[in-house]
Amino acid sequence: MELINVPGLGSPGPAEPRRTRVGDVIFCSGQVPIRPDGSLVDSDMGAMTRQVVANLERVLSAAGATLVDVVRTNVYLADRTSTPSVPTEQTCASCRPSSSPALVS
Repeated sequence: MELINVPGLGSPGPAEPRRTRVGDVIFCSGQVPIRPDGSLVDSDMGAMTRQVVANLERVLSAAGATLVDVVRTNVYLADRTSTPSVPTEQTCASCRPSSSPALVS
């Protein structure tokens, strides 16, 4: 198992989102809308989703992959009213992986 370190996203570890590679598989769990300067994007669901996707692109790039290589995404929402904006914004136009949005409380 290899930890993937991305400048500006913090070092992967117990308190940080997991970014690991196991063989040819990359796991990017617990990604949040943090800007490279460390500030949190909290303006609206669309902006938060775009920042998470940008962060995922950085993680994937550091591991030699792109969003086109993504097979599956899981999205956890705390607000049911956010659901309509997520599926269209969570991925790039050229890739549409399987997705499982889930409401959590």
